[in-house]
Amino acid sequence: MVSTKNKKELELLLLFERFINDCKTGRRLQANGKLLSKGCITNYEYSYKLLQQFAVTKQFHLRIRLVNKLNSRELVTEKNYWNRFYKKFTDYLYTNCGHYDNYVGANIKVIRVFFHYLQRDLLIDTGNFYKKFYVTKEEVPVIALLPEELNYLIYNKEFEASLSPVMQKVKDVFVFDTCKL
Repeated sequence: MVSTKNKKELELLLLFERFINDCKTGRRLQANGKLLSKGCITNYEYSYKLLQQFAVTKQFHLRIRLVNKLNSRELVTEKNYWNRFYKKFTDYLYTNCGHYDNYVGANIKVIRVFFHYLQRDLLIDTGNFYKKFYVTKEEVPVIALLPEELNYLIYNKEFEASLSPVMQKVKDVFVFDTCKL
């Protein structure tokens, strides 16, 4: 276990690094016993980077306290700490980073998975504070192109010439993905 000066505290970011490493090496698997996908691990790495940036930017000490060693007053303090973390972290993602509900929710979901890992795999009793972390989600409408609009993207040479080289590639990928459906 990685601990700080206080024997009741563990460094959250060090534990998160271990979580990612266990996912990469196969020590942590999906519920069905399969390895986690590369994309899933990449999401964990992005969440880790956001937590690092948050801790530095907001000067928020990220730590885990072992709840089985806390008295009732310390448990209340711990509950308040995690409520404050959730509020400040989500505010940071929305305000400082400019992220939207689905991305913020995806990162909160990763943090919840991390806490499950601490309790189930490492047998670290962190309490149930993380279960109150609300995973935000918004319905994103699916917008379909009319056949005329798709033809415009494919065949209009003037439009294509007005695009930058990067946007031409984006258009080509979009049209390719649309046509293969």
